[in-house]
Amino acid sequence: MEPWIKIRYKLIGYSSLIMLINGILYFLFPIETYSWEQLYPFIIGLLITINTTIFSISNLIAWIMPQRLKDYLNRNYKGSVDENLTENEIMKKIREETS
Repeated sequence: MEPWIKIRYKLIGYSSLIMLINGILYFLFPIETYSWEQLYPFIIGLLITINTTIFSISNLIAWIMPQRLKDYLNRNYKGSVDENLTENEIMKKIREETS
């Protein structure tokens, strides 16, 4: 498996954890929309906005990865061509590489 694919899934996983922070912020610190002039709701709203932006940008990069970034992440990768593998052999190989 090419390194850029592994990094793609790590990026998606980490960005999902960042989005989890939004849920925690909403749950632990409920904000009222009529009090945005106060400091506390403004800071919570700002944190939610920043987390959502980070989530969106990282998912955009993960799913629409530029070719130059793929080439950079694969710079030391030496691939092997095994076209006659069964599905079980492929799954075993993927498990070995990801662990």
